Amino acid sequence: MTSSTTIRAALIAGLISIFGAGASLAAASLSPGEIQQLDDDMQAAVTEIHAHRYESAISKLMDIYNGIGADADALNYLGFAHRKLGNNGDALGFYEEALELDPDHLAANEYLGELYVQTGELDKAATQLETLTNLCGACQESEMLAESIAQAQAGEIHSSLKW
Repeated sequence: MTSSTTIRAALIAGLISIFGAGASLAAASLSPGEIQQLDDDMQAAVTEIHAHRYESAISKLMDIYNGIGADADALNYLGFAHRKLGNNGDALGFYEEALELDPDHLAANEYLGELYVQTGELDKAATQLETLTNLCGACQESEMLAESIAQAQAGEIHSSLKW
């Protein structure tokens, strides 16, 4: 293998680790520069989410989604950003798509539960909590969702649901 072939293989492996194995066919036809751009776009989108610039994050994530497709992490971030903007229908669709790809995705399960808390569907939120508890026990995600549900039942709004 030539060094450029080795580098290309490493970049494709990195993209697959970020976007999942489903991206492998699309990644095979991407240049190293395109692969690096996708990685940069994902990192930029996450930075935008952390800065509460959800519309910008959605734009960056949709570029990825419409390009090669997205993995469960990117779909979860799309759901999260839409939920924070109050686009609950879009959020639901992206969370469901993320969970179709990876039913054990802890963040997508938690955030879907938080969406249900937001929309007053506490029975569905409780189902998500049960799923999380089965997946990870008393992990951070299940504890956050349990707290959100308990606060909603008490008529309070959990800090993770405020914006």
